[in-house]
Amino acid sequence: MKKHIIIIILFLSFGYASGEGLTQYEKDLIRRVKQVFEEVEIEDKALSSGPYKCATPIMMETRFKFESLSPQAQVILKNYLKQPASDFIYRTPEGNFAIHYDTAGVDSVYKPHADIIYKDGVPDYVNRCGWILEEVRTFQIDTLGYQPPPLGGDKRYHVYLKSMNYLGLTYPSDFIDYPSCKSYIVLKSSYQSASYPDQYDLMRIAAAHEFFHAIQFGYDCTEMTIGGENNPYWFEISSVWMEDVAYDYVNDYLDFLPYFFLYPHYSLEAFSSDFPDMRAYHPYASSIWAFYLSEKYGVDVIRKIWIKCGEEAGYNTIEATNSVLDSLGSSYDDAFREFTLWNFFTNSRADTVNFYSEGNLFDADSKINPVIGHNHHFSSQDSFCQSEVSHPPEYLGSNYIFFHPHTSPGGARLYFYGDSTAAWRVSLIGYRPSQPVYFSELILDSLQNGFSEVFDAHLYVNLVMVPAVISKSGGSWNFSYAGKWDPLLVGVEEEEEEQKNSGFDLTQNYPNPFNPTTTIHYTVHGSQFIVHNPIHTTFVVYNILGQKIRTLVNEVKLPGEYKVVWDGKDEKGNSLSSGVYFYRLEIGDRSEVKKMLLVR
Repeated sequence: MKKHIIIIILFLSFGYASGEGLTQYEKDLIRRVKQVFEEVEIEDKALSSGPYKCATPIMMETRFKFESLSPQAQVILKNYLKQPASDFIYRTPEGNFAIHYDTAGVDSVYKPHADIIYKDGVPDYVNRCGWILEEVRTFQIDTLGYQPPPLGGDKRYHVYLKSMNYLGLTYPSDFIDYPSCKSYIVLKSSYQSASYPDQYDLMRIAAAHEFFHAIQFGYDCTEMTIGGENNPYWFEISSVWMEDVAYDYVNDYLDFLPYFFLYPHYSLEAFSSDFPDMRAYHPYASSIWAFYLSEKYGVDVIRKIWIKCGEEAGYNTIEATNSVLDSLGSSYDDAFREFTLWNFFTNSRADTVNFYSEGNLFDADSKINPVIGHNHHFSSQDSFCQSEVSHPPEYLGSNYIFFHPHTSPGGARLYFYGDSTAAWRVSLIGYRPSQPVYFSELILDSLQNGFSEVFDAHLYVNLVMVPAVISKSGGSWNFSYAGKWDPLLVGVEEEEEEQKNSGFDLTQNYPNPFNPTTTIHYTVHGSQFIVHNPIHTTFVVYNILGQKIRTLVNEVKLPGEYKVVWDGKDEKGNSLSSGVYFYRLEIGDRSEVKKMLLVR
């Protein structure tokens, strides 16, 4: 009898370990969890090109799906969900973190016996990790005003340094005041990478990203479930944004942007828990939605949205965003339409004054551009009608249709016919480099049809129709459009004027990052054929909250080249802490803003 029992136990154990009786979903989940930690589990070579940025979505899904899994799946996964163990603990002097680490074995930290900095018996790698975590915490909580993440009984946040394939993960543990929950972070025991000569830059963005997840869990850990499915897109969008706000010079997010700009028809909520599905990359690339919100409405808008998210358990990101934007005199629909316009002004078309401040950097990949599903070249009195599009937009998605005007004087009549079961907003852009841009929005009737006339369209290099679906759920929707060139649609062409003394150029500060001083050059333009009057000029430094820190120039200037030196101090001569600062040059009725980073 005992022999039979032993055989049964061995049989069941073998069945659990080999995965017999698992559903396909459970097999996929187990594979994804294992590949966070075990390189050998990645059997499909196509998967080796995955994002490997943040494993938090995988661990969140496993945490909240665990009770619904079969006993076989639970047996396999439970060891991956245990809080890690390490041989040593480093408690940061500031009192905020307990960092768990090993000096031997597979999880051994980088150069475990290098103890040059403090000679305190702690590896320098661990000391540096503590510095960075404290810096991140100070910035996100003290500077930006986020509430601290929930802590355990020792009042320290726990971080584990482990060998894994991702840059980091944040694991949600116990609920303390639903929907708020505690958490812990796992960071890599080494961030050596050929792409980053300074591995601590990778540690910085990983720490900023994951600690913001810990803060998010403190507001609302349930914000990831949409229609019963795991979708942490807002967690990832805002955490990638936080990386760049905290460490503006690293710009890791740029590597992911092609996965937004090549797929603008994907929903803003597009997400996949697996790759090589391109939707697995989309939440990282969609971080530009948070960039748009913060640059348009102020950096505090993201914090306000998270506060609103936490006021209601479950997914309510769109409602929370709309509520915050309403308090700022806007709406989700208006913001999303404008967001689709901002996305046009990137790469070679970047306008860093009126749109993304780093839009000129959005050319890390030569393919970065909105999908040009259709190109139309007008000839004289030409007309066309397009009944199908190659990439119909999903909800909260968009298309970009390019029209190339005729070179002879005339204008264009453009028509839009949208699927009436969706809600649409349709914009028009008239673009010519270094010249004023034409903007218009089509007025749509109840059937989602609209029409617009563009006078003097021959003046533009491109006319771009941007249909955007502002519905908040559903699939994808088709639309059709038509256009006709009319040589009679001409107005009074503006005369070309000589550039007056209101024009200027503003350089990026150098060095950047800097400590203790940085220099900014600017040029006030003028013409040798014009007698110029002095023009009032101001140069002001602001902190990340938009508060004025220092006025460096406030006087009239004649055309010429000038430079400004800032020593990192405020008006009273107090040295300022590390962080992102903005400088704004205003000459006459024109202004321009750029970022700079002070590192103490």
